[in-house]
Amino acid sequence: MPVVCFAKSEFETDSNFPKEILDKILAKGKSWLSVYPINGIPTFRACITNYNTTEKEIDELVDELNDEVTSYVGQ
Repeated sequence: MPVVCFAKSEFETDSNFPKEILDKILAKGKSWLSVYPINGIPTFRACITNYNTTEKEIDELVDELNDEVTSYVGQ
């Protein structure tokens, strides 16, 4: 499964959330995501297109996302 879309339900109506998180993740340059709407809700879309991708890289993305969500909530 090379593509997965996901969202954090408590931020579904916060239009700033996905763009702000996305910008911070992309600025770090370690992971790649985009925002894709599903049923009118902006979701994060992650693609795994390199066969060298391992669980380590996925864990790093999850850690980056968790850090940015924590930072966003603390604003």
